Amino acid sequence: MVLPINHLFGSKSHAAFSAHWLAIGLFMFALYPATVQAQTKESILLGSPTSDGFGWVTTISGKNALVSAMFADAITLGTGAVYAYEDTQLNGWSPIGQLSPSDGLTGDQFGRSMSMYEGTAVIGSPLNVSAGVRGGAAYIFVKDAVSGLWNQSQKILSPNQAPGIQFGKSVAMDKNTLLISAWRAGNGLVNDTGAVYLYKKDPITGVWLAKQRFLPSDGKTMQRFGTSVAIKGNVAVVGSYWDLVDGYSKAGSAYVFEKNPGSGIWAQTSKIQALDDYANNFFGGSVDTNGRLVVVGARENSAAATQAGSAYVFSKNQAGLWQQRAQLTAADAQIDDRFGRWVSITGNVIYSGALRADYAGLTNAGAVYRFDFNPDRDSWIQSDKIMPTVAAAADHIGARIDSDGKQLIVGAGFGHGAPAVSGKSYIYSYKGMKQVSVSESWPVGSLTSPRQTHATIATLQTGVTVTAWSGNGGGIWYRISDENGVPKFTERQVPLTNYTCAYVDIVNLGATGFGMVWSGDTPRGKEPFLAIFNNRGDLIVPPFSITQDLNYAFNNSLTAMHPDMTKLPLGELLVTWDTI
Repeated sequence: MVLPINHLFGSKSHAAFSAHWLAIGLFMFALYPATVQAQTKESILLGSPTSDGFGWVTTISGKNALVSAMFADAITLGTGAVYAYEDTQLNGWSPIGQLSPSDGLTGDQFGRSMSMYEGTAVIGSPLNVSAGVRGGAAYIFVKDAVSGLWNQSQKILSPNQAPGIQFGKSVAMDKNTLLISAWRAGNGLVNDTGAVYLYKKDPITGVWLAKQRFLPSDGKTMQRFGTSVAIKGNVAVVGSYWDLVDGYSKAGSAYVFEKNPGSGIWAQTSKIQALDDYANNFFGGSVDTNGRLVVVGARENSAAATQAGSAYVFSKNQAGLWQQRAQLTAADAQIDDRFGRWVSITGNVIYSGALRADYAGLTNAGAVYRFDFNPDRDSWIQSDKIMPTVAAAADHIGARIDSDGKQLIVGAGFGHGAPAVSGKSYIYSYKGMKQVSVSESWPVGSLTSPRQTHATIATLQTGVTVTAWSGNGGGIWYRISDENGVPKFTERQVPLTNYTCAYVDIVNLGATGFGMVWSGDTPRGKEPFLAIFNNRGDLIVPPFSITQDLNYAFNNSLTAMHPDMTKLPLGELLVTWDTI
């Protein structure tokens, strides 16, 4: 068997480097801008010349952008419509069509909420009438890969359809998981508590099926649980901006739900609130998460100025509890700016819209603020204030924002201040970042001892990462995390490794999965072992000693083993090791 020399620093120095850092925790390396990063391109998306609310709700993913006009008379009065745009590169962002519900009626407000993942979008219509009940609905649209047109594939009604619950008030999508809120639903005891429904896409039929209902652990009257929702990886957040907190009316709160990687069941793990909560704070009016951090907007918080607004950042501590880590305000905050009206986080960048911010004499023009994490200061630093070049009074820029990490779309929901103009949306593209820094760290989880050694990490074809290490009490341990660093399962021990192991190495095998090699103690001495796993982390080739059938005649003196592995062009695995 042709049996990697793929450690950048050599096997011994790399092992020492990994052991040092793993004793502290696993670290996420992210790109951090060395200087303020100005937008490189501004694209303006125009709506129809009517007061239809164009730009009040926006979403973006890759080359696709959607802008809603929830009051548009698309089918009849106030049905609502959504306009689709595509980045054609040659001509920039160009309109490619209009999305309308198949059964739209007067006042449905189709487009009141939207979320998109690649070529699939969910669009909320909270005043939709179905079977004579104005209980709301959500529509699934899929972009055809050939024609480029968006087609309705499904209409979703609340499992507990009732008048006035406004199912579809807020929506959020991440891959094949979807959240839809009914923020005015009752729970049988009190009114307007709110509820959120979780859906999963059937991998065979493509139909979205209801799986769970989220309710607050302390439901109250007029709580409005589901004001806003967000989901990423194994973390979901639900805002409740009218919640009575510590005796303060409408102080607001947010609830964190997390998925058990083993059972797949979601459960509430925390209720979070601002450390400076007070009446009419409206904390939870907007929420977002990157799977590791949670950001919550409180648009009428008065920390910087009366009703200037704030945004709060939460993360897990070592005990696994969510705690407030930072409170963000605009550097030039003024009265009634409403900073935090909408928030968005991608990676280590946070955006916050301030829809009533004044700018250069323009009253209520609005603005969007960008914050980047500065590891040197261990804090979030305002790095940009985004204002369109054609801003006008009463534009309300920042009423809704969305970012996919490379681009930012900004809604200006009330147009140019004239009743006959529907509004605008803006798309900004940013240059690549310039400096690499350690930006986040978190505990590795349920390890039996902090003395875990010889760790290594590799990125797979699917975009997830595999981390492996040798255990203090023996064995090789590993964990797979998604693209945001969120573990897909708790640590696993490689089967049949109940012996002293060291110097593990990982190689990406593409569609097959990944391979591991390591040094293990046997009666013959230290020997190199190999195992193969699929991309889900399941073992497909059990561990075996590479040298067990080879006549090396080392007289039981195989020592100082540092195996490395790489994949050759024709698919063979090349493994090398050193001996003394």
